[in-house]
Amino acid sequence: PAAKPDMARLLAEARTGGYISFKKLTPVEVKRLEARTVADPADSDARIRLVVHYSGSKVPSAHESFLKHRLWLVENQPEIGEKEMFLGQFAHFKNDSPQYLALKAAWLKQVEKNVADVAIRTNAFDFIKLYDRPLAASIAADGAKLDPDNYELPLMVQKMYASAPSDVTVETESQRLDRHRN
Repeated sequence: PAAKPDMARLLAEARTGGYISFKKLTPVEVKRLEARTVADPADSDARIRLVVHYSGSKVPSAHESFLKHRLWLVENQPEIGEKEMFLGQFAHFKNDSPQYLALKAAWLKQVEKNVADVAIRTNAFDFIKLYDRPLAASIAADGAKLDPDNYELPLMVQKMYASAPSDVTVETESQRLDRHRN
């Protein structure tokens, strides 16, 4: 298994402005961190720094590098979610972008592989909810069925819909009854 990064240390040294903002990496530092991941593929500390660095770039090669390192983290350390790297300031993609589709598939595979792991399910939910609320809600609902005493999963779904209700429609009682009749 891959070595776990010291998340407490990473977060403590990186907090500024509400999101992780490691000091701006120079090209030499980026090369050094990339070399570290080649020498030690399990160097998640270097991968996290690179993901954060590449996440703000508009350069296509940076998107490829971001995806390579983020996919590795999802596949090898799925307990490290978007929140841990971006403190709620998630990297955003278009719904049909190759980056989104690859990361979505990787998260769904992790959920399937680690069915009862609430932390991994939560990380998948946090990523997918930005793009596909019904799918995210089903990830949480399936987890709640496995662990009915866990209140966190249903609460996540409630918060998701409460935080951005623009696509939620309120159904009247008569509309609900009409819908069930048909």
